[in-house]
Amino acid sequence: MHHITALAFLPSEEIPGAFDQVKLILPENTARVVEYFEENYICGRLSKGIRNRPACYLPPLFPPEIWSVSDLVELGYPKTQNIVEGWHNRWNNLIGKAHIGVYKIVEEMLKEQQQLEIQIENINHGAPLPLHEN
Repeated sequence: MHHITALAFLPSEEIPGAFDQVKLILPENTARVVEYFEENYICGRLSKGIRNRPACYLPPLFPPEIWSVSDLVELGYPKTQNIVEGWHNRWNNLIGKAHIGVYKIVEEMLKEQQQLEIQIENINHGAPLPLHEN
């Protein structure tokens, strides 16, 4: 099964061919996992033909282009989620609660936007940055 996870390190255009090779060496008791992975991550599901239409493959839910580490590195995407974690920590500091309503979220986003606009304006005019309220 480790062979399947290793596919993520190949360029997306090589993943289907490599998956076909990996399928040949996997034991029979992995057939359901292999089928699931093939339908959702490699080829997609075979749709049934209706009204004289031939059956065809629907695209996979998660095509290789979105999970190939090789492609993401080549495109310059971050290798970690540190940026997201930093934003999430900032958001937790602003809100201070785990579960809030939509209106509170919008209100806090507007406040944050105003603070950022003030900081940008101060940077543009060379003034010292105000301390952020929390």
